[in-house]
Amino acid sequence: MKLRMLLLLSLAIAFVAFSAAPNALALTWTETIDGDLSDAHGAPTFLALDPGVNTVSGTMGTPPGGPLDADIFTFTIGAGEALVGFDLTALVPSSPLGTGSFLALSSGTSISSSNPSLHLGAALIPGPADLLTSLGTTFGGSGFTSPLGPGDYTFWIQETATT
Repeated sequence: MKLRMLLLLSLAIAFVAFSAAPNALALTWTETIDGDLSDAHGAPTFLALDPGVNTVSGTMGTPPGGPLDADIFTFTIGAGEALVGFDLTALVPSSPLGTGSFLALSSGTSISSSNPSLHLGAALIPGPADLLTSLGTTFGGSGFTSPLGPGDYTFWIQETATT
């Protein structure tokens, strides 16, 4: 049986469009149904977000004897749109208390795994939070202003526990 660290990444992404089409359907991505989010920093899974609350859920970590399972995805914010919230709504970490799971945000359609100065922000997340306000420059990111305006962005989240 493949045992994975159960980090339930259930994100309600508040995506506001100032000129949105009426009745747009928000995205719901569930890894058990839609497939595993990418582990590749240079080739993240593209998620087509729509105005409204978009939900992404899955698991990540390092199963015994298995490779690291990070979750890396990219999305585009169109002209006249803004990402106003990125809420981690559920988290079941295996990390020791106080360490949290790693999260980083980058502009563009990839994210560096080796140069944190290329990130907009990063943080260790111990539990549910508004991730946009939690991301900082502690790990070397350049910083950003919320809400996120038009452009391409990539999120990288992974468990930091050694087990």
